[in-house]
Amino acid sequence: MKARESSKKVHKLKIDTQFPFSTIGISSHENDYRLIWAINAKLNTKFAKINDFNVYYGADTCNAFSRYFFEDEDSRISFYILSNRCDNGYLVPEYRVVDYFLFLKGEIESSLEEEIIHKLKQVNIIATAFAINNKTIKSIKKILHLDA
Repeated sequence: MKARESSKKVHKLKIDTQFPFSTIGISSHENDYRLIWAINAKLNTKFAKINDFNVYYGADTCNAFSRYFFEDEDSRISFYILSNRCDNGYLVPEYRVVDYFLFLKGEIESSLEEEIIHKLKQVNIIATAFAINNKTIKSIKKILHLDA
């Protein structure tokens, strides 16, 4: 019996681990497009949807997680929002309370991260937002490639 070849396109999240990045967990039961609209309004950003992040389990099973991107050219910081949930499960199961991850890639001062968290908590459709230590995400290798 010949194994089936898969011609599925693989998207990887790519973060240069030598480049500094921060992770913020966001809990919100709203759809991603409503959440992005609210975040854009509060943070004065322009997040735009990019290709879903696909995780493959065998030849036939694929989980697609929505992904959004914004780049602040002045500060040279790239922002990514990635859903943690899809129909078949979680991207990072150890953070089931997190519905979305906000990744900040670049030279990030702790005061900027704190300011973003403070503003996110003011959005009425966000239950909470909090900083995540990247070392506590066991499956961080799965999501280390944001730029693909």
